[in-house]
Amino acid sequence: MPEDALEDTMTTPTTYLMLLWGDPDALLDPRAAYAAHERFEADCAAQGHEVLLAKELADAATARTLTVGGRPTDGPYAETTEQLGGLYRIRTADPEGLLRLAAPLVTHDGGTLELRPEVLHDDGAAEGPTASGDAPLHLVLLRGDPAGAFDLDAVLAAHDAFVTACEQQGHRVVGGEELGPHTSARLVRMTPVGQPVLCDGPYTETTEQLGGYYLVRTHDPDALLRLAAPLVEAEGRGTVEVRGMVHDAAPVAG
Repeated sequence: MPEDALEDTMTTPTTYLMLLWGDPDALLDPRAAYAAHERFEADCAAQGHEVLLAKELADAATARTLTVGGRPTDGPYAETTEQLGGLYRIRTADPEGLLRLAAPLVTHDGGTLELRPEVLHDDGAAEGPTASGDAPLHLVLLRGDPAGAFDLDAVLAAHDAFVTACEQQGHRVVGGEELGPHTSARLVRMTPVGQPVLCDGPYTETTEQLGGYYLVRTHDPDALLRLAAPLVEAEGRGTVEVRGMVHDAAPVAG
């Protein structure tokens, strides 16, 4: 689809993960950026896009990562100018309309917005009310080679084992889903003259792509990272990244 040829197609409501990539050093007016997010959430409510979760991630430098065959390391998955800075989880029947509403969010740091459909597995994991003293919320990002050959049963078993181990060791899984193919992503990118445009994905043409995520409450992110390692090892290659949140509080109603 051409960047400027957008069709107003209405479909059955689908849950999407909207990822906000940007250069934190390029954000000159944080107050204006936060105001843009408040307007976006208000517009979503007015136009029928159901915001299930809205989170700002802690600085990428605080991330912990682990690659198959390696050891846990400090820092983000990749040392690039644009880093994942936040996310929304939104249910909508009009993803193109949602992207139009979201376009102003990337004008403040010249970043990129990526919208990915979720492959919903009805496992009952859902964030409940946040009680006082709850462990901090962390995002577990799972990256792998979508073209790689692996045993699907072994991968699913690894995920079942991860959730069980989390329950046994005090890490509370409050959400998580597999994402649709990276080739199905829709993006909002900034043009050289500073105008947001909608286009087809993926966000990056790399071997490893974001394939899924978990939201986990834990006081021990390093232990969580080690528990998550088998999730990518089951696919033969890949990377796990654990990121904390800014202003962690109860999510928007889900």
